[in-house]
Amino acid sequence: MNELSQRLKAAIKESHLSQRELEAKTGIPHSAIQRYASGSTDNIPISRLKVLAEALGTTANKLLGWDEEGEEGQRKRNEEMLRLFVKLEMAEQNMIIAQMKGILANRDSEGQP
Repeated sequence: MNELSQRLKAAIKESHLSQRELEAKTGIPHSAIQRYASGSTDNIPISRLKVLAEALGTTANKLLGWDEEGEEGQRKRNEEMLRLFVKLEMAEQNMIIAQMKGILANRDSEGQP
């Protein structure tokens, strides 16, 4: 079981919702929720993660473990980003780099830090 599935399982337990109730509330099939909570899949679409988080009264960032503050939280985010980045093909990595450069260029042009 990975950390995301552990956090999701804990959030489900804290919400006092059954997986069937969560299915009714989110429209996400029970079988998918079961796979996500058990860790049998690492691929949870971000759109579904956001819907699940909202139904559970939390945030996608918190489920992803990105809600931590300080240097330790930043270190974990950097490690996760690198872990995912190296799994991408070179063309996909180049697309991500171009998108990041575009975001930073927009931020600079708007005078944001």
